[in-house]
Amino acid sequence: MSLDPTLGALRSDLQRLGFVVVPHGDHICVRLSMLASVRVRIAEGALQLQPQFGPLQRATALLLGVVGIPAVAVAAFAAFGLEPVTLAAGAGGVAYLFSDAYRLILTESCMTRLQLLWAAHASDRNHEMAFAASSSLRQLAEQPPNESLALAGSRTQSRSPVPSPAFVPSAAPRADRSP
Repeated sequence: MSLDPTLGALRSDLQRLGFVVVPHGDHICVRLSMLASVRVRIAEGALQLQPQFGPLQRATALLLGVVGIPAVAVAAFAAFGLEPVTLAAGAGGVAYLFSDAYRLILTESCMTRLQLLWAAHASDRNHEMAFAASSSLRQLAEQPPNESLALAGSRTQSRSPVPSPAFVPSAAPRADRSP
């Protein structure tokens, strides 16, 4: 699959901002520290973000950490009693949960930045489309009416879809007003 052109533009903007971005077929991957990343896809014009912890999706990795770490600590306590091995397993589990919390904050922050950048891209595209539409309307207004489209025997009056410049309000202050 090829990379969407909009996604390619987003990729170049992200790289310009200092992110490590790697293309993978139909999506890009924004790589973060601590083996965290965010996969970015565009489906039906909408941005889709998928946070990853290593090769696993974030939800799966968090579930394994929250369930797996206490299970290891309980198993160590059952096998060895209150020994240094048990205390090390418990301390390692707490450290792992803190690193998961940091990766959660890291991926959420990245996803927020991606959404803001996407919104800025969408705003730029909307402005470009509005400018193109207004310029095409101006071109239509400047063309003479097409006589072949008028129905025979009907009394149609050609009206411009864009108001003439005399009726467009301007933002400049008028000189005839007194303060």
